[in-house]
Amino acid sequence: MAKSTYSIGIVTYHARFESYFMPLVQNLSRIFPDKEILCVINGHSDKTLQIKYLDKATRFMRKFPNVRYLTYDIGQSLSKCWNQLIILSHSEKTVILGDDVYISDLFREQLEKGIDGYEFFTINRSFAHFVISKNTIRKVGWFDERLPRIGWEDTDYQFRMIMAGVSMENLKVLGSLNLTTDTEGSDWVNDPSRPKTKYTLANEAFFKTKWITKYYNPEVKEFKFKGTDDYHTFSPATEEKTPIFYDFSVLDTDFENKQFSGQKMGLKYYFIKAAFAASDKIITFLRKTKRFLKKIREAKTPIN
Repeated sequence: MAKSTYSIGIVTYHARFESYFMPLVQNLSRIFPDKEILCVINGHSDKTLQIKYLDKATRFMRKFPNVRYLTYDIGQSLSKCWNQLIILSHSEKTVILGDDVYISDLFREQLEKGIDGYEFFTINRSFAHFVISKNTIRKVGWFDERLPRIGWEDTDYQFRMIMAGVSMENLKVLGSLNLTTDTEGSDWVNDPSRPKTKYTLANEAFFKTKWITKYYNPEVKEFKFKGTDDYHTFSPATEEKTPIFYDFSVLDTDFENKQFSGQKMGLKYYFIKAAFAASDKIITFLRKTKRFLKKIREAKTPIN
């Protein structure tokens, strides 16, 4: 059983409400009845749509005694929403999940086996879900709210972790399943005046003003970062540091370490555990096969 206190945090928006957010909150409230569940409800440029959405969302969340929430009328950056989850948390650590994920009972057991060992870690090799401690924020700082939309906030933070000497770990946690990668309907996706703009473009543009990156050269003594495909070196583009967006005193809260009720796991639980273990192996195999086939295609000699 985990000794660390932790809360669950979710950022969501109107297009995910009925299909993903409602089932997720209902499931999390059942699996984590003794943990606070924090929700940041992001805004939208369509004011009429947002008013109706906030009414439905707040009425829904009030049904759950362990759910706390913060709402926005206007769309905020993902960095700001993550910062707000950490500030709202009354726990030592915050488990930040995507709003389009299915969580089973197995997830809690797996999470609590490893949560005591690290102050920060990603879950299942992706920044889509991660655990961050308030101590990490004190060492590294806040997520950069100057990134205006979604994208690159994870790489920016990893660069700063490396510079601060904070290790980034990964924990394999069975019992979660990502349901979609669709971001349709969010103000994060693109500028309404430029509907075909890539949704990460604004954040990428800011990121490139902040950092200098290039392929790794072992003879150059710079910070090293292992990306998804290659090693890179990086250095700050200017002397300007990431601002301290909030005084660190907002992190000083009384931690509550309520214990899991320890309910007995029946046959259904073990069936789910076996199913997730099998699906994880299948997905891993498919990913490796995809990479292998890509290398074969790239190795083929072009036909003139």
